[in-house]
Amino acid sequence: MKILMPYKPDGGFEVGQDKVTGGIEKFITDVHNNFPDIVHVKLPIGWDKIDGKNRKQIMLEAIAKHKPDIIFLNSIELASGMIRYEIPIVCVFHIGVQRGITLLSSTPQLKKLTDAGHHVYFVSEHQHNWWRTESKRLKCEFGDITGYINPSYFESHDYSFPEQEYDVGTIGRCVILKKPFLAHEKSVNNMSSLVITMRCTDPESVEYKYYQKNTDWEAPQTTVWNLPHDQVMTTIAKARTYCSTCTDESWGITALEALGHGVPIVLLCDKSMLHASEVIPADPSHYAKVSVKCTPEEFKEAVDSLKGLDRQEIARATREKHSLDNWKKSIEDMFEVRANDKNMHNLSNFF
Repeated sequence: MKILMPYKPDGGFEVGQDKVTGGIEKFITDVHNNFPDIVHVKLPIGWDKIDGKNRKQIMLEAIAKHKPDIIFLNSIELASGMIRYEIPIVCVFHIGVQRGITLLSSTPQLKKLTDAGHHVYFVSEHQHNWWRTESKRLKCEFGDITGYINPSYFESHDYSFPEQEYDVGTIGRCVILKKPFLAHEKSVNNMSSLVITMRCTDPESVEYKYYQKNTDWEAPQTTVWNLPHDQVMTTIAKARTYCSTCTDESWGITALEALGHGVPIVLLCDKSMLHASEVIPADPSHYAKVSVKCTPEEFKEAVDSLKGLDRQEIARATREKHSLDNWKKSIEDMFEVRANDKNMHNLSNFF
């Protein structure tokens, strides 16, 4: 089975290099590292601005060269351009709750894929339910999806557990969507907290005000800026609990990393009181949920509900559930299901 994986080099990302700019790029890198037979095709920078004729020529050359049985997509915006080649597609849809342009542009692409009989996987049921509801509201509902796929696995073999220095910790980009400083806001006057994030260096950025607003936190609220990647998890393991501050996650790789280091998690939820990261813990006792609008006292209750758990057992169970072997098997099964499904609709109505 020959599989072709075209990808966009967003943010300078390139398969085979150390620089990984986000969750989708990490997933593509993991696929590349664990499935060397999958052929990756780096699309030109500025792909969306290239005229359709040239984009078609680039893909036709790649298809002629590699003769794939399956095209594997991780960017939904590539969907309509790939459908025309009448090659079975597997698409993993990574986008979390996104309104505005992303919602309006992605929903028709999902519909085109499913209407054409291609396979679409979401990364969590919560993510799928949100997009399903919004597609109905927009009167552009996509068809049945094929299933769900975990976008990551636990990699570390380090079972050391550093001394706990903080009641709460979190990791997140310094952007309003991720809201990492909610960990400080909910902990103030009650608990010590740790936020690991990146400085915003662009005064013109829409996120700069959020960054400026949060530069003056003082102990016991501690912020660590620009920590090297290899130190991030050993540092967050010093927290007694991990807080997922983003209500709009599609899955939650940092929550997985925390659990794999024996740190139970508190999930801040929107009014639905559901969270995409609920699927990650190996046992319901390893996490607690609380409203994102909770008071600091209510937040402390959620954190305290996770006291006394066996950190080694949390780490062991998480690593077993999210092992590399289990993840690889799910990816292999995904392609096998696609290869065995000959349901390809006539595409003449799509163009």
